[in-house]
Amino acid sequence: MYALVESGSITKYFNHPKGFTLGDLQYSADIFTKWTASELAATGIYEVTFDDSNKKDEQWYINTNQTFTYDASAKTVTATYGTATAKKHADTLWTSQDKTDGKIPEGKDVGDVAVEGLKTKLIRTVKAQAAGILQDTDWYIRSWNR
Repeated sequence: MYALVESGSITKYFNHPKGFTLGDLQYSADIFTKWTASELAATGIYEVTFDDSNKKDEQWYINTNQTFTYDASAKTVTATYGTATAKKHADTLWTSQDKTDGKIPEGKDVGDVAVEGLKTKLIRTVKAQAAGILQDTDWYIRSWNR
């Protein structure tokens, strides 16, 4: 990934090499592979360095979007994550306040699950995995118990 820096600010990102126009000049996509880092930097294009030190496992955490910063003294662009938030373990239920505010969808009521937590999701996954493993031999057990 590359970033175009103009007047000290990031103005454009290139996820995939593609041609672009900068000022009056047209550049082809192959500059990203044929030019050196210093040649790209002379036009204001820098390769993005990814700092994943704050990134957490997405199964357990909600990561922030990446923030892109340009360091003029080092002439680098860095993508970093903010502080990750742990996902809730328990389900979130609809409350009487939600009912008063009219937030509860039709067919649901106070005490019903509004947002499933990690525990519910993981139990469902484990049960599905166990059922998949046992389905090959369940016929044998059922016929044996007759």
